[in-house]
Amino acid sequence: AEDRERVGERIRETLAKLGRFSEEFRVRDGRGPVRWIIAKAMAVADSDDTERRLIGLSQDITARKEREQQQARAEALGARVRLVKGAYREPAS
Repeated sequence: AEDRERVGERIRETLAKLGRFSEEFRVRDGRGPVRWIIAKAMAVADSDDTERRLIGLSQDITARKEREQQQARAEALGARVRLVKGAYREPAS
């Protein structure tokens, strides 16, 4: 829900300003797991500016996001291990 509101607002802004759009967001179709998508687009208008639309592409980046999350967890675990090792060092004599 939070992605939907954020992305919807960005789309409205992009259309209003005839700008560019690049966002990463989560989607769920109700049947499967959450998927991560990256969408990049630009807004265009017809010659009399009565219609505006986005032209662009979207790509499933779920695998990349999962790798990033695994890396972040591994780094956090490594930091905790270093902290514990530091706390249990023998005092200098």
